[in-house]
Amino acid sequence: LGSGVDTSTATSGGAIESGEEDKNSKQSMNTKMKSINVKFTPFEGLYYYAPMTFLCQCCLSLPIEYSDFSDNWDRNMAVIGDNWMKFVICGCLGFSVNMASWLVTKITSGLYLKALGTFRNICLVVVSAAFFAEIV
Repeated sequence: LGSGVDTSTATSGGAIESGEEDKNSKQSMNTKMKSINVKFTPFEGLYYYAPMTFLCQCCLSLPIEYSDFSDNWDRNMAVIGDNWMKFVICGCLGFSVNMASWLVTKITSGLYLKALGTFRNICLVVVSAAFFAEIV
C-alpha cells in the first residue's frame, strides 16, 4: 500500500507457500501414519512382551510365594544349585515358547493362537488322564 510492494503478488505468493506447506504437512502426516503401522521381528516383539510378563508374574508370585521361599532359603538355593542345567533348559524353552507365540500371532492372528492354546490344553488333559493316571 504505502510500502511500494505489490500486494497481489505477495498474497498469491503467500497462497502458493501456504499450499506447499499444506502439501508438506500432508506428506508428513502420511509418513507419520505409515510409521504407526510398525512390523516387529519376533525378537523385537519380546522387548514389549517380556517386561510386562515379568511384571505380572512378580505381582502374582511374590505376595504368595516369597515368605515360604525366604523361610527355606538355604534349601531352595541348594535345589537351584543342584539343578542349574534344568533351570537353564526351562528358560530356553520359555524363550522359545514366546518366540513361537509371537510368530503365530504375526503370521496368522491372535484368534488362531487362542485356538492352538485350547487344543494344547485338551491334549494336556488327555495325556494326563491316559499316561499319568490323573483323575479328571
